[in-house]
Amino acid sequence: MPTYVYECHDCFEQFEVSHGMTETWPHCEWCKSEKIDRKPLFFTNLSKTKLKKNRVGDLTKDFIDTSKEALRDYKKDLEGER
Repeated sequence: MPTYVYECHDCFEQFEVSHGMTETWPHCEWCKSEKIDRKPLFFTNLSKTKLKKNRVGDLTKDFIDTSKEALRDYKKDLEGER
């Protein structure tokens, strides 16, 4: 069953209640007032594509690969000047 958060208009307390989607809670858990509203909750959809997480060393590996390419280009330029 889903958990819902309610807020009371009399005592301003919040409380969580588990019940079905079509049900509502009748009263405040703290003061028993019937003046309560269900608060909206934020959900994240974990089924969508996940962000790429960089592993430790990915940045270093990229730097080494870029440096190797730059060194190869530099060597070619030096050989062409001879």
